[in-house]
Amino acid sequence: MHRTLVALAVLALTGGCDDGGDARPDAAPSPTADGAIDAAPDAAPGADAAPEADAAPGADAADLDAGPDTPDADPDADPDADPGAPDAGEGRACPGPFDALLPERGLSYGPAPRQVFDLYLPDAPGPLPVFVWIHGGGWQGGDQSRVPPQAVALTDRGLAVMSITYRLSDHPFPTPISDVRSAIRWIHTEGPARGLDPARIAVGGSSAGGHLAAMLGVAAEVDALDVEPADPAPRVHLVIDFFGPSNLLAMDGDAEDNGCPAGALCHDCAGSPEARLIDCEAELSTCPEPAFLASPVSHVDPGDPPFVVLHGDADCTVPTPQGQRMHDALVGAGVESTLHIVAGAGHNVQQVSAGESWGLIHDALDRHILDCARDPAPAPDGGLPDPDGGAPGPLPQCLYDSCPDEAAACAADPGCLEFEECARGCLGMNGCIAGCSEGVPRETVDRHRAMFMCGRPAGCYR
Repeated sequence: MHRTLVALAVLALTGGCDDGGDARPDAAPSPTADGAIDAAPDAAPGADAAPEADAAPGADAADLDAGPDTPDADPDADPDADPGAPDAGEGRACPGPFDALLPERGLSYGPAPRQVFDLYLPDAPGPLPVFVWIHGGGWQGGDQSRVPPQAVALTDRGLAVMSITYRLSDHPFPTPISDVRSAIRWIHTEGPARGLDPARIAVGGSSAGGHLAAMLGVAAEVDALDVEPADPAPRVHLVIDFFGPSNLLAMDGDAEDNGCPAGALCHDCAGSPEARLIDCEAELSTCPEPAFLASPVSHVDPGDPPFVVLHGDADCTVPTPQGQRMHDALVGAGVESTLHIVAGAGHNVQQVSAGESWGLIHDALDRHILDCARDPAPAPDGGLPDPDGGAPGPLPQCLYDSCPDEAAACAADPGCLEFEECARGCLGMNGCIAGCSEGVPRETVDRHRAMFMCGRPAGCYR
């Protein structure tokens, strides 16, 4: 089952935390001897999880309200401390849908070759809110072309989508973090001339990109995260965190707690992606100060923007409890956070995108960025779209009628069914099939392709 935890809290900002817009507490919590960070509770995601697999996530979903009733806000508190209340946008209908313009590729937000981005724009009146996507790759690879089709499709809702590339961990720490901060500064300085609205910025990313997005959300004013002296990074207004590391020093323990095999990725080992990120030449635990600085949970405070944290319960690359830690730290500071755990999903954007995940993202964007409300969508029945009705299995009747052998082969493969659900959700969007096939075994991709090539001429994909 999918598990969703939503916590909404607005705490009065008094006493030792001066939240006058950008200020942080003078003293941040310190890493403990065992590598845990005090700011984040040691909560596990709940059930034991199997190692990462290609099994499709379960179709059922349940919402658990895990937060106390929202208290009245302190009238003396900084209004930025609650960047978007739960009822934001009520009374104003959301605009759209909008057609997409041709993307602009290879634009620059800085002088370095990797300080580039692709820009996807809607045919909509400006100034446009911006969704910034940050690719993953262990801070060691990837580029702006690795953007999920669901993110590109946000142009339909009137958002500009900016998919960025950044310099990697072969550059001195904190270069990757510094670069994404520079991209946000570019939106403020150059974006208005392109019709972008710097007052409405959401950021999202997966894995290393989720970590960088989270750092934009919680550490905007930490000067030590810029390679060169610069103005404080502007605040963003919403963070979408797909399975990003949140506490670097706790990742191996979290992998064990998540039931991951002994041969899973060693994060504390010399040469690990995390050690390379912070320029640690030995085991990560021998470099506690930069590991602490690079951990999002170290910087959480009540002025942070709302988060949506998404994770698969079978993730043994960035173990699932890392998402729980991020959520718990935010809730503990009174920040709105939604934690969504997808059953059976591993370290894969499309697996974690299954079910209601993007619905939660859309809802957060409507409330905190677009400031609007939509008519409720019909409740999903938990199955794949069936345009004909009465199908004998989980696929549309048309496929069983027109391609019986191919449909039977796909129906027997949970990975193929997941691929089908993903493809139907993004068909016609730029990068749809490439995004759905990320991390999927070749034989499953071929099995689905055979069914698709048979079913499309027969009108089964309309």
